Amino acid sequence: MNSLPDPVMQLIRAALQPRVQPAPSRADDPVCRVVLAAAKADMKAGGTDHLMRLSAGAGCAASGLTFWLSKERETDLEMLISQLRSVLPDGVPERDAVKMIETMLTGPPGVQQTAAFLYRMFTDDEERFYDLIVGLGRYCAECVGTLSTFGISSEEDTLDDLNDMLQAFYTG
Repeated sequence: MNSLPDPVMQLIRAALQPRVQPAPSRADDPVCRVVLAAAKADMKAGGTDHLMRLSAGAGCAASGLTFWLSKERETDLEMLISQLRSVLPDGVPERDAVKMIETMLTGPPGVQQTAAFLYRMFTDDEERFYDLIVGLGRYCAECVGTLSTFGISSEEDTLDDLNDMLQAFYTG
């Protein structure tokens, strides 16, 4: 059996693959395929555990990477989030990802806010919820690439660190 974070790591690894623009369909996009697999597993099980675990884990990874980048850039975390918000146009999935990251980084109160955010999004607009997960995966891949480009951490070292962080997130 796979360890719990594996789907999140699959999501991030899929997002690290070169993009084919535009993908003929969502099923042809490696990142979307990870989300679709979680949705199919939930349909088979009659629940939402796979999607919620994937979204929460991807949000945890994105938050951890954001925190890491803010420390490496010696930038205030709130300022970095503000910068992210300012460069992302309304309506893109990554903008929802930044909202989720912002709630997760507020500590224990953020857990409840994030859960409410995810639940509302899933019940209000399921497609937007799926897009959020895709956006989180792509955001994580951008962060991994940034850390590698600036010589802070290689892609594989960052992925190993993320896997360890996710193990702690799911078991802690």
